[in-house]
Amino acid sequence: MENTRNTIQKKIIFNTLKSMKEHPSAQEVYEKVHEKHSTISRATVFRVLNNLASLGHLNRLRMPDMPDLYDYKTTGHYHIKCRECNDIKNVEVEFLNDIDKEVENDSGYKILNHNLVFEGICPTCQKDMDKK
Repeated sequence: MENTRNTIQKKIIFNTLKSMKEHPSAQEVYEKVHEKHSTISRATVFRVLNNLASLGHLNRLRMPDMPDLYDYKTTGHYHIKCRECNDIKNVEVEFLNDIDKEVENDSGYKILNHNLVFEGICPTCQKDMDKK
């Protein structure tokens, strides 16, 4: 049974995450939490985020050469990452559930999930590149 403090901390951390930009890192969540709740430790924030992700209440995005990022949107969706500024956004295109079965049939693996990240140059960085 969870104690009350732990439940309150989880709510604070989860609500803070939801109020932030899309896909913050654990460190960014900690810094935002710490602004209003200085008694919540960095270790607690990291532990709660990992726990919420393992329970399926958050998505953990693992990106090469970046810290893990967290996403409160747990329904199937894709992401796009700017190669210049590393900004990551949700892509609102249809999630391909059937691809899991196709890969299972082809590979023999039991597919649990799939993640797809498109890479490109965001409109802001494109404008900056045009100025140079």
